[in-house]
Amino acid sequence: MKKISIMILLVAFLLPCTLHAENGLTASFKSGFPLSGTSFGVKVGPLNPYGGIDIARISGTYESSSKSWYNNRLDYQRSSTLEGSATLFMPHAGLKFYLWKAYLLGEVMMCIPAVSGEDKGERIYYDYDGNIDDIDTWDYELEDEEKDMLKDALDFFGLKVGFGVEHYLSERVSIGGEFGLRMLLNDINSENSDQDWDEDYSYRDEWSEDVSAMLGVTYTSFSINFIL
Repeated sequence: MKKISIMILLVAFLLPCTLHAENGLTASFKSGFPLSGTSFGVKVGPLNPYGGIDIARISGTYESSSKSWYNNRLDYQRSSTLEGSATLFMPHAGLKFYLWKAYLLGEVMMCIPAVSGEDKGERIYYDYDGNIDDIDTWDYELEDEEKDMLKDALDFFGLKVGFGVEHYLSERVSIGGEFGLRMLLNDINSENSDQDWDEDYSYRDEWSEDVSAMLGVTYTSFSINFIL
C-alpha cells in the first residue's frame, strides 16, 4: 500500500510537469557544433517524436608531380590532379520527453553519400637532346570501385543522447539550449580475390578486410522552436 501511495504521488507530481506546452505540429531550427539541423514532429503530451534531413557537402583536391632521370638526362615528368566531392544526405529521427521546460532526447541518424570525382594529368617524355618527344594526357571520371571505396568511408551511422531546456516566448514559440553526446559509427568490409592459370600452374588468392571506427563528441546547440 505504501509503494502504491508513493507511485500515485510521483505521477501526480510529474504529470503536470510534462504537460507544460501546447500540443501540435512542431518545427525546430538548431544552430550549433558540430552539426546544425532542422526537424519537424508532433507533440502529444510529454512526447515529441521528430525527424528531418540535413545536407552537407565536402570536396578536396590532391595534386602530385614527379620527374625521372635516366643516365643523367631527364626522361619524363608527370603531373596529376585528383578532384573529388561528396554530397551527404543525413536523415535523422528522434524522440523528446518533456519534464516541464526541460527535456531528454534520443536520436538516430545515418549518412547517405553521393560521390563524384575525376583524375586528370599529363606525362611528358623527352628525347636524348632534352626536347619533348611525346605528351600523354588523361582525364577520366572515378571508376565505380573507387567511388564505392569513398562511399564506404563516408557511410556512417550516428546516435545522439542529450538534454535541453526551453524558454517560452509565447505558448507556441520558444528558444532553447541543448547539450549532449553524439556518436558516429562506421564499419567497412571488403572481400576480393585474384587468380591465374596456364598449362603449367594455377593459383588463387582470396583476402578480406574489416575496418571499424567510432567517434564520440559532445555537442551544444541553440534552437528556436514553434508549435503549429
